[in-house]
Amino acid sequence: EPNAQRYQLIASVVPLSTPQKYALGVEASGFPAALSQLIAGITSGGRIAMVGIFHHTDGIDLNALVEREITLVGCSVFQHEQQAALDIMALLADDLTRLIAPPVQLDDVPETYQTLIEGKSAFLKTVIKL
Repeated sequence: EPNAQRYQLIASVVPLSTPQKYALGVEASGFPAALSQLIAGITSGGRIAMVGIFHHTDGIDLNALVEREITLVGCSVFQHEQQAALDIMALLADDLTRLIAPPVQLDDVPETYQTLIEGKSAFLKTVIKL
C-alpha cells in the first residue's frame, strides 16, 4: 500500500511483517508497483492471484514470470469464490468496517473519486449513500 495512512490502517487490522519469500500472493490494488513487488518476492514456481483492476502495466517484468515459472491467475466472482469471501468477511466485519470511509452522498462522488485517484484517501473503500 503506497498511501502511508492506509498502510497504517491496514496494519491496525492485519499484522504486517517484514517482507520475505513466499509461494502465494494476491494482487488486489491494481498498482503496477505492487505486482512488480509480488513478482520480485515470490518463489520460483509460485502463484499470484490477480484481483486488482489495472489501468496500465508500466514497468512489470513479464519475463520474470516465464523465467521463474510463476503462475499468474486472474480471479473474479464468476465462480464460487464470492460466497466464500462473503462468509469470511462476515466473520471479520468489526475489523473490516475500520477500512471503509464514512458514506458519501452521490453529489460528492466526483470529489471523493479524485481524492482516491490522487492516493489521498485514508480508507480502502468508499460507500455511496443514495
